[in-house]
Amino acid sequence: MRLAPFLIYILGIFVATAVTSYPVFLGLEYLGLRDMPFDQMVTRLLKLYGLLGLWPLLSSFHLNTRVGWGYGRGRGSRGFFKGLFLGAGIGVASMALIVLVLLVFDIRVARPGVVLSPAAVTVLVLQSAFAGLMVGLIEETWFRGALQSSVSLVGNSAFAIVFLSFLYGAIHFVSSDIRIPADEVGWLSGTAVLFTSLHGFRDPAFFDSLFALVAGGILLGLIRLRTGRIAECIGIHAGWVMVVKILRQTTYPNSDASWSFMIGDYDGVIGILAGLWFSSLAIAYYVRYGRRASVG
Repeated sequence: MRLAPFLIYILGIFVATAVTSYPVFLGLEYLGLRDMPFDQMVTRLLKLYGLLGLWPLLSSFHLNTRVGWGYGRGRGSRGFFKGLFLGAGIGVASMALIVLVLLVFDIRVARPGVVLSPAAVTVLVLQSAFAGLMVGLIEETWFRGALQSSVSLVGNSAFAIVFLSFLYGAIHFVSSDIRIPADEVGWLSGTAVLFTSLHGFRDPAFFDSLFALVAGGILLGLIRLRTGRIAECIGIHAGWVMVVKILRQTTYPNSDASWSFMIGDYDGVIGILAGLWFSSLAIAYYVRYGRRASVG
C-alpha cells in the first residue's frame, strides 16, 4: 500500500515528539538553555522530526536520490544556481509589487525613527537575504522537494500539489494555546501541547493569511512539477521572505487605512492581496505551461 509509508511518517513525527519532548526539555535545562518556553520547544521539535523523517520516507519509496529530493535533472550545479538566482529575482519582483500597493494605499506606513543609512540598509538586506535563503532552502526541500516526490506516488501530481499546499499553509499556524510552567513539565506535557497545536489554524482571523500561503504553495508546486527541480522554488521563496522581512523592519500595519483588510494578522503582510496575486500567478503559470511537466 503506497499510502502506508506516508501515514507512518506523519504518525512517527507526532509520536517521536510526544515521547522525547520531556527528555529534550531536561537536556536543555541541564545545559542552561531553558529560555525557550516548553510549548515553543515542542512545536519546533515537531518540525525538526518532520525534516529528519524525510530520509526514511524517501527511502521507503525508493526516491532517496537527487531527483527525489528535488536537486536533480542533470544540468549540474551551474544550471541549479542559475535557476536559484532567477527564482530569487522573480520572488523579489513579485513581492515588491505587493509592497508597492501596501505603501501607496498606506496599508503599511514607515516606522518612526527608522534610519536608512547605506550601512543600515546593507546590513538589513544581507540579514534578510540570508534568512530568506535558509527558510527557502529548508521549506522547499521539505515540501516541494521530498514530500511532493513522495505524495505524487500516493495519488498524482495534482493531488500532491494541492494537498501539500494546504499542509504547508497549516504548518505556519502550529502553536499551542496552553502554557505549561517549567516546574510542571512532565512526560505527558508534550502530548498535551500537541493536542492543541493547531489552535492557530482554527482561528478564522488567520484564514486570509492561510489563503495566501496555500496559493503561494500551489504556484511553487506547479513550478516544481514543470522544472523537475526546486532551484527556482527556493529562489522565489527566499525572495518573498527577504522582502517581507525588510518591510516588517521598516514599516508597520496601519489599521486606519481603508484597505487594511487586504493584509492578514499572521505577519501583517500576507493576506487577501497576496492570496489574490499568488492565485493569479498560479493560474497564469498553469495556463501557460499546462501539463508540460518534467519527468526528471
